[in-house]
Amino acid sequence: DIPDIETARQKFINELKNLNEGESPLPAIENFLPAVLLAAQPIIKMAVSIIGRPKIINFLAGLLSKLVERYIPKNIAKPLAAKIIDVGMSAIGFETYEASRNDLAYETIANSIQETVNKMGPLNEALLNDQENLTSLALESFESAAADNFPSSYIKEELRKTRQPGLWVLKPRNGPRHFYKKFTHVFSVNIDPAAAKLITTFKGVPLANFLRDKLGLDTSKSVQARVHLYEAIEGTLLSRISRSENVPGLGKNQPFGWVQLQPLTVQAATLLLHEPLIGKNVPEQFLKSRHKTFVGERFYYLEINGARLKLPLILKRKIETAAGGKAATGKVAVPRSSDIQGVINLIRSEIRFNYYFSEEDAKSIVEKLNRNDYLGASLSIRHSVKNVLNDLLIKNVSHKVKIIHEAVPEMYIDNISEENFALPATVGSLALNAGKEVLKKVVEKLVEKVSDLAYNAVVNYFKARAAEFKQAQALPDDGVTVRIIWSNIPGMSSIRAIINAIRGNLSVGNITDLALPTIPAPEVKIAAGKHFD
Repeated sequence: DIPDIETARQKFINELKNLNEGESPLPAIENFLPAVLLAAQPIIKMAVSIIGRPKIINFLAGLLSKLVERYIPKNIAKPLAAKIIDVGMSAIGFETYEASRNDLAYETIANSIQETVNKMGPLNEALLNDQENLTSLALESFESAAADNFPSSYIKEELRKTRQPGLWVLKPRNGPRHFYKKFTHVFSVNIDPAAAKLITTFKGVPLANFLRDKLGLDTSKSVQARVHLYEAIEGTLLSRISRSENVPGLGKNQPFGWVQLQPLTVQAATLLLHEPLIGKNVPEQFLKSRHKTFVGERFYYLEINGARLKLPLILKRKIETAAGGKAATGKVAVPRSSDIQGVINLIRSEIRFNYYFSEEDAKSIVEKLNRNDYLGASLSIRHSVKNVLNDLLIKNVSHKVKIIHEAVPEMYIDNISEENFALPATVGSLALNAGKEVLKKVVEKLVEKVSDLAYNAVVNYFKARAAEFKQAQALPDDGVTVRIIWSNIPGMSSIRAIINAIRGNLSVGNITDLALPTIPAPEVKIAAGKHFD
């Protein structure tokens, strides 16, 4: 049986430590690689026969042993470990002991080997038989992996990914296993209002919304922060990172601390740290939620003096109740940012926008209304609605617009698959993807058309029915949802035709230019809290 990657890594480290002078690390690497390949399968989707796997192991072990053997001797490993400690291990709370100091050098080698395999991408029989291409790919992958795991002084200047001396180390340092990596350098940054609006976080929400809604900061001013960086490995959950960190705002005493971890995309790394190569882009589905992570995905946490994650209104009232106040009921949840959901109901010929004003947005609007500052309230509404419509809905229709059709389950375009669509055998994956792309484009056009109407409907609602909004905001629920509903829309058959095309009943090429339906005047409803279908 192949051991799990944690067990295999520690065994590999021990084998390197116990090598005699001049002894090759090749057997140790050969023993380590099966566990590495097994752990990497979700990433690299290795399409190689059982017979071919030993061939890959032999090839990689032979090449990697030549690349790392210079760092194995104790007289080399000891200064390497010392350098790793120098570049920030103490800064992230790692207490070093003499017995484990040299392990850091061998751990760096193990991490570099594992990430070399991950970075190689899909492995197949054709690549296995092309030794020149396979060698180039392995060398390039090793250079990139080593740049992440070795101190920068050991890396050629043109290969360094950051100007800082930090590197990625496994954490937590004590305990039976590791759950994530942390960068040993903590960045000090100034986040100006423009950057906060441009940096996007999960679900495409601007960082400014997070700073305002969850930390209660004034986003019209610059924010000083210390930025901690993390990387996902096998088994990483953001809650595990948060619980394991001894950093102000995170730790076991902050149950909602994990919601403060944001994706370190290339865009975020560029605008926030001015270090684009330290960011990492991942498949879109891993940016929709904090509950799923991708091996190698990176995150950041902003440590801001005086800022604390806001308790939700319901939780505050529960605490007040414990102190003798009036009991309150409701679900405990972290304050949310403004959000929106579109629903295209083809059965009822209906389109619905569920627009959620965050508690901070709703409170700001009500405060202006109470001061009779209708111009200020109008500007706040326009700013909030425009941002959410443009940045969240129109740019993310694949996972923000739900489609209801009698032939398939309720779903978002991203979730359409051969299984849940019950596709006939004659419809292949290429046809399915082509149909999804056409459906996405038509829905984008429809949403763009309806968005202006939705915007005007919300603005007009506040002119005539502001009192209802104030009443909803005063209730215990966080935020307010405004529902904009267009019923009995003529011409929705054009969208239904696209669903049928994906199911193989119509040529996709015949529906790309179908006319969009005529949109009647909407109905507007309001409810306290967040209410999505």
